[in-house]
Amino acid sequence: MFASAWSLAGGITPDGGTVTTAATGANGRITVGVAQAMGGVSTNTYRDFNVPRAGVDLDNNAALARTILNQVTSTNPSILEGPLSVLGPRANVILSLAGTMRYSRKIPQREYRVLPYRSLFRRATAFALSHCGVL
Repeated sequence: MFASAWSLAGGITPDGGTVTTAATGANGRITVGVAQAMGGVSTNTYRDFNVPRAGVDLDNNAALARTILNQVTSTNPSILEGPLSVLGPRANVILSLAGTMRYSRKIPQREYRVLPYRSLFRRATAFALSHCGVL
């Protein structure tokens, strides 16, 4: 029996470098409590950042960030299979990867907007992907 890529992935695992939390609900959706914003930017660091089909919510209710920076500090690949949403005030979302990224090809082409991954991000005013490592 072969394991799916998702079952081999680490979900979302904060690396302890920032005050960031992650909890998985019964439906498989992950809620990330983002770190308090400084100067409007919430900086969050992770060992693993994988979005399951059920999706991920970045909870911005307490942080009130204008930009949520998500830095993956390991070289583990990130897998994006579902939606990434911002709860609370709208925010720019930045995902910076030290490793590679894979995303679901099941996203309808008509959903693609500015970037091929745009349809994955709800309530995000902008999305940038940095593949040059941690900013």
